[in-house]
Amino acid sequence: EIANELRITNKKLAFLETSDLIKLYKEKFNLYVETEKEKEVNLKKVEKLKEEISLKQASLANVEIALDLINSYLQYIFYDKSRIYLVASENTYKIMSRGQPVKPSSLSVGEKNIISLCYFFSTLFKNQNIENLFKNESLLVLDDPLSSFDFENKVGVYSFLRYILNELHTGNPKSKSIIFTHDLDVLYNMSKLYSDIKITARDNKLKLFHLDKKELHIINQENYDEYSMLIQNAYDFIVGGSDRDLNIGNDLRRILEAFSTFNYKCSIEELTLNPDILSKLPSNEYAEYFKNSMYRLILNTESHLKERSKLLLSGSFKEHFSTQEKKRTAKDILMFIYLLDDLHLKFHLKENKHDDVSLKTGHIESWIEQVFNTKTNESQIAYSK
Repeated sequence: EIANELRITNKKLAFLETSDLIKLYKEKFNLYVETEKEKEVNLKKVEKLKEEISLKQASLANVEIALDLINSYLQYIFYDKSRIYLVASENTYKIMSRGQPVKPSSLSVGEKNIISLCYFFSTLFKNQNIENLFKNESLLVLDDPLSSFDFENKVGVYSFLRYILNELHTGNPKSKSIIFTHDLDVLYNMSKLYSDIKITARDNKLKLFHLDKKELHIINQENYDEYSMLIQNAYDFIVGGSDRDLNIGNDLRRILEAFSTFNYKCSIEELTLNPDILSKLPSNEYAEYFKNSMYRLILNTESHLKERSKLLLSGSFKEHFSTQEKKRTAKDILMFIYLLDDLHLKFHLKENKHDDVSLKTGHIESWIEQVFNTKTNESQIAYSK
């Protein structure tokens, strides 16, 4: 009995000695189980992070390629490495000029659009090596890519587009490009640009279209007359709407320049002041009216090209005159030319040899009657008062 009691007492002593250790063991074992589970979860996280790191590294490589491309394009357009360039900053691009960061809001519309154009072309070649940029078959669509640039930047953008289009078409002969514009300057210069890179209408690689009343008409380059199209566009602007509002001031100036140069061998200023020319108008009242109404287009005596480069004409005409005032000026110019030489305007308003221009000339005659009848009535009222 004593031996049995001793065994029981011994077990109790053993329990008392080991219970804390057993309790600690169980706690540690449970902690071990939880840690193993957490380890498994963390291992999965590690694998996911490794994938993300790999993607970030690839993305970073692409960003560097994109930055190199964008900056090389900007340098190509501005002919200056430090004028405007981009640097990577966390998840954004930072715009730099002459070594200093600049806010996008401080850039001109033209400069913003140049950056956008360069960025656009860099995204076309995402995840590709620079060596393979133009090897894939591509369809490039540009909607009026030169509408907001001043003369200086237009030269750079034309040069840049010439480079891009040449690379595009020589890199893969199956690649194609479509360019939309409402500016005749752009139409003329882009067709010349394509000719420079050996893409012409003669070998059926280049096609020019004119959109009129929701229909496309092929432009025959051999019979292409820019002056006639300018006159037609001025007429369409008056009767149709304001879709050419942005460039109409420049177009009107060019119409007058061409008319005065080729018909009377004089400048616009002389055209509206020369007594021999003005004597062809029905009366002195007409001469005084047109001298005054077209003064808005004669801002100075410098040449058209030089004036455009300084933005004196296109900027002021675009910013300071409403659409209605521009339409009135366009009417005045067409009326002025019609009164000097109605046949001249009739022939240039013809879109093809079968076109009946009586409706168009009827409109011009009604404008003349409306303006000068109104002026006569106003004079009579003023006299009677």
